[in-house]
Amino acid sequence: MPRDFLHNHRQFADLIRIVAEAQGIAPALVEKDYWIMQSLYGLQQLGLTFELKGGTSLSKGYGLISRFSEDIDIRIEPPADPPVMIGRNHDKAAHVQSRKDFYDRLAQTIVIDGITSVERDTAFDDPRQYRSAGIRLTYASINGSVEGLKDGVLLEVGFVGCDIVEAHLQQHAVFQAFDRSI
Repeated sequence: MPRDFLHNHRQFADLIRIVAEAQGIAPALVEKDYWIMQSLYGLQQLGLTFELKGGTSLSKGYGLISRFSEDIDIRIEPPADPPVMIGRNHDKAAHVQSRKDFYDRLAQTIVIDGITSVERDTAFDDPRQYRSAGIRLTYASINGSVEGLKDGVLLEVGFVGCDIVEAHLQQHAVFQAFDRSI
């Protein structure tokens, strides 16, 4: 049975507006926050193993801040086959190509309810080593474009800074509009 997501409800725009008014921020920011959370949920539903790398995401997950982020700084565990060479010393041309191919395949694999397109955003890429790359998730905005706000959600996928993870905690991030809707 398909999931019933907030963005599929006819009162979604009203919910975004109510949260925006309560928070004193632009509705487009609340909507983007919703789509960031929907994107993370969708990645989890695809069975991908991932870790959030960005300070905004981590701080928000622990309720330390209420700041909004425009993108998701994330490390997605590559599959065992084909092998993706992500070690610190993996800098041969074949290793670099394995990482680029991983990002390209990943973009082709992502399907998330409400996301209208998934495309590689090469403006974020590290073309010399491909330790990081961008994937843009686009949604049909109910608020239109806002000056200074990037379209869609950018997945900043990368392996930099993730060679050794000493410890991590699983934290459930909760979207403010969902809290208000229940």
